Amino acid sequence: MNFSLDPKTTLPDDGFAGALIGRAWLPQELGPAVVLVREDGVYDITRSAPTVSGLLNGKDPLAVLRAAPRDRRLGGFAEILGKIRYLNQVAISMSAGLLDSEGAAAEIDLTEKQLHEIVDRLKSHAGVEG
Repeated sequence: MNFSLDPKTTLPDDGFAGALIGRAWLPQELGPAVVLVREDGVYDITRSAPTVSGLLNGKDPLAVLRAAPRDRRLGGFAEILGKIRYLNQVAISMSAGLLDSEGAAAEIDLTEKQLHEIVDRLKSHAGVEG
């Protein structure tokens, strides 16, 4: 099975038409966040839905998703997916002996820094919609 980590193969057939949720680890929060995945970005909605199980077991999950503020944008879906894909490629290259552990550590550190920068931009978007 050939697995490709890109928006076309990762999203359902109807793309962003449905309610897409997930979890993302936010280092500055020291834990996972509940995220809403939309065509215009990935949003931390933890303030409205502290856990995925709580959201899904609630009385009206769709109402919670509709009402959740979109002021904490983590980044674009394709941008975040691209960083994850790159980290997977580094891990595969290392396990295949194409990259030594020092080189892999440097690549992982750089990509981790870039992901942190994406998450850190949340602060500049707090209270801003759109």
